[in-house]
Amino acid sequence: MLIRVVCEAYDAEDATGIAHALFEGVDAPLYPTFDYGTLMTDGGRWSESLPDIFREEGSARADSEVGNDLLEGAWVSTTRELARRMAVIRKGF
Repeated sequence: MLIRVVCEAYDAEDATGIAHALFEGVDAPLYPTFDYGTLMTDGGRWSESLPDIFREEGSARADSEVGNDLLEGAWVSTTRELARRMAVIRKGF
C-alpha cells in the first residue's frame, strides 16, 4: 500500500517534517522514514514509480503538474477501492 500525505506546508522540508510527525511512533516494518530528500527513494518498493522530484525534494507541490497528477491518481484509486468495497458490502446484504 502506498501512503500519500497531503498537507499544508511552507516548503518541501516542512512537508516531509509534517509527514514524519504523522507517522511517528507507528510500528510498521515497511514504513518509510519520511526524511527530507529521501522520501521513498532509498530502496523503498515504490521508489521507481515516483516522479524524479521525489528523489530531489521528497515531496511535490499540489498545485504543480506532478502534484496534480498524483492527487488525481489518488482520487481515482480511492474511488475505485470504495466502489469495490461497497460492492462486497452490498453482496453481503
